[in-house]
Amino acid sequence: MIVYFTGKNNEMFSKEMPLSAFEIRDIIDRVDSVTEDDVLTFRIAEFSNASLPNELRGKEFKSDIYKLNALAEKISSLQDFALESFRGLLKAEPTADIDRILQMAYGASDISAIPCSDEYELGEMVIENELMPEFNDLSDEMLEALDRTHVGKMFIEKNGGFLSGGYYCDVGDNELPEIELTINKEQGSFFRVLASPNGDEKNAQWYEIPTDKNTLIELFNMKCHRIQSVLPMINEMYDMSDIYSLNDIAERLKAGGNDAVVKLKAIMEAKNIQGVSAADYYSERLGKYRLDRNTYTLNEYGHKYLEHLLPELRSVRNADLSSFAEEIMTRSGASITSYGALSGQGTDLYPNQNDAQEQEEDEDMDEDEGMIMGGICQ
Repeated sequence: MIVYFTGKNNEMFSKEMPLSAFEIRDIIDRVDSVTEDDVLTFRIAEFSNASLPNELRGKEFKSDIYKLNALAEKISSLQDFALESFRGLLKAEPTADIDRILQMAYGASDISAIPCSDEYELGEMVIENELMPEFNDLSDEMLEALDRTHVGKMFIEKNGGFLSGGYYCDVGDNELPEIELTINKEQGSFFRVLASPNGDEKNAQWYEIPTDKNTLIELFNMKCHRIQSVLPMINEMYDMSDIYSLNDIAERLKAGGNDAVVKLKAIMEAKNIQGVSAADYYSERLGKYRLDRNTYTLNEYGHKYLEHLLPELRSVRNADLSSFAEEIMTRSGASITSYGALSGQGTDLYPNQNDAQEQEEDEDMDEDEGMIMGGICQ
C-alpha cells in the first residue's frame, strides 16, 4: 500500500507499507504535525494502489501511524475472496475511520463469499439451493421459467450483499470482531539483525542491538541475512566484523536519545553516506554539529540567519532569502535536510550562536553560585 505523507518542509513523500517499526519512527521524525500519540495525517495513493479497493484509494485520514501499518499488513495477507468481502464492507460504510476499517479487514475472511460471476449465475444458485422462501412452493415448470438475472438481483437487494471480482459476498448482517493490536515500537533497540550460525536463513533468528558482549561474540561468527535499522542509510551489512561498530553506534544513540538519532540521520543524509563504518565515525562527532529541527527551507534559514545577525532588521520580512541562505550554507558547510537545518562540522548555524549559548551558561553558573552561597549564609 503506497501512502503519502507531508514532510516538515511541506513537500510530500511516499512510502510503501507495511514497514518495520524503525522505518515508522523515521516517518515520525520527518512529518509535520505529529502528536505525542503518533497520530498524523496521511493520504493513501490513488493511482499507485491498483490492488486496493477503490473505496480506500485517494482517501485522507488522521490516525495513529502504527494502526495504518497494521492495516496495510492485514490487507496484504487477504485472499481474493476476503479482499472482495473487505471491499463490500467499505462500500457499506464509506465514511469509516481507521479503527473501523481495521475491524473490516480483520473480519473480511469470516464473511461468506461464493464464486459467482453475475446476477444470472447468482439467480441460478439461489433457485437450485432454495435460498428464497418465496419460490419454495413453485412447481419445477414455474421455477424453470423464472428469470435468473431478476432472481439474482432480488436476492442481492434482499440480503444486502454484492457481486465483485467473481464472488457474491454476503455482508448484510455481518458482525465485525473486536480487535486488540499488539504494537511493537522497538523503542529499546536501534538495529535488528537476522543471523544464523550455519548460513541457513531458515534457521536464522532476530537479534536486537545494542546487546551484551557474549552475544556480540556469537554474532561475529554468524552470517547476517537482513538488517533493520533506525538509520535509513544502513540497510545491509556484508561483514559481521561490523557488528561491534553497530553496537557502539547503538550505545551512543541510546545515551543521546532521539535527538542523537535524528541528528545522525541528518548528517548521513546531508553527506550522502551509507554503511556502518561511516555511521560509526559520525556518531562519535555528533557534538560537533548543530541541528535546527524547526527550519526546513532555505528561505526560513535565510530569515533566521539575518535575525541572529541583525535583530532589529525588519525591512526584509517578506523577501525571499533562499539565494542568500544557499550562499551562506555553501560557505559554512551547512545544509537543509529532511530533519531540519544542519550546520557544518565544528561551525554554528547562526551568527553569535556561541555567544548566546555562553551567556546562558554563565547565567546558569551565577544562579548556581548564588544558591550555594545562600546555603552557606543560612
